[in-house]
Amino acid sequence: AREDAGVMEFTVSLSAPSDKKVLVMAATTYFLHKTATVGDDFEAARFPLTFAPGETSKVVQVVILDDDLSEGDESFGLYLAYTQTNTPIAREHGEGVIVDDD
Repeated sequence: AREDAGVMEFTVSLSAPSDKKVLVMAATTYFLHKTATVGDDFEAARFPLTFAPGETSKVVQVVILDDDLSEGDESFGLYLAYTQTNTPIAREHGEGVIVDDD
């Protein structure tokens, strides 16, 4: 969680190493967590992630925007959209909480 402007990091992990390259698309979303607002609280972003053979994790950074409003803690999500092999995704989304600092 972040209190003000900066970045929030999410770690995207494979459950096991692959002997082939794995492509996953991750994107920010507010559909599952409707309290944070794109453009006011965080920047919308897409992350095409390529895992090399044997690699199991990647870190993505979402830009958090500061404001002077007292609005309580807010949340948004990072959604994993697909893999190139249509491999099932065990956990499709993660949640980030922006802690109110006003």
